[in-house]
Amino acid sequence: MIISKTMEKIQCSLEKIATQAIPEFCTLEVACRLKGGSEYKNLYTRPWQQPYCGTRFERINGRKVWSKEQVLRWLKVTDSNLEEYAASLGLDISRNFLHGKNLK
Repeated sequence: MIISKTMEKIQCSLEKIATQAIPEFCTLEVACRLKGGSEYKNLYTRPWQQPYCGTRFERINGRKVWSKEQVLRWLKVTDSNLEEYAASLGLDISRNFLHGKNLK
């Protein structure tokens, strides 16, 4: 019980430190590095796999950026829950992207 509580406190502390280390706005390159296992060039050409499915971004110096909160939410998205994530944003990506069809 004591070890479990201690581990929870350590986990919370690590998450807090990691969150503080993330800049207020992240480019796609930074977001990919944070996520790990995400190749920037692949995500660059697949907006539906980007933070907020490539939507709701700002521009800083001409580059797409997402807020820290948006990136933190995206970091938890996996391939298996990508459609659910998109649906929570009000987007339908299944028809157009996940099954090999291109938008025209």
